[in-house]
This record gives sequence, structure tokens and C-alpha cells, in this order.
Amino acid sequence: MPNEGKIMSFTKLTACPHGFEKELPYFIAIIELNNKAHLLAQLVDKDESKIKIGAKTKMVFRKIADKDIEGPIAYGYKFKVI
Repeated sequence: MPNEGKIMSFTKLTACPHGFEKELPYFIAIIELNNKAHLLAQLVDKDESKIKIGAKTKMVFRKIADKDIEGPIAYGYKFKVI
């Protein structure tokens, strides 16, 4: 799977599902990968000036959730503007 692409569309979220309050505000985007596949993903950049249609992105591996100090930690892919 390609790990680079570009932003096709995005939105800034100011309300979120339970458990993601510490993330607010955050951005999600439709990313077109270099192989033309499209996917929905969270953007990890908080700098709004970098987030725009056509901006180049790179896949990064980040923590998604941890329930408590002794519970499992979930990791997954997000994207950052390059």
C-alpha cells in the first residue's frame, strides 16, 4: 500500500465521540493515495495553514487510544502534511 498521497477534501471537527475529547479540535480528510485509492483518515497536523486541498501527505503510525494504565493500547495509521 502506498504511504503518500494528497488531500482531496477535509473538515475540522469541534465535537467528537466519547473518548476523543483530548483530541479536539482535529481534522479528518479524504486522502487520495499515489495508487489513486481513496481513504478517510485523521490528519495529525494542528497547523491549519498547512491543511488544504491538494496538500501532499504521508502516512504515519500513531497511538489511537488507551483505555487505562494497564489496558491495551491501540495504534493505527494517520496522515501528516509534508
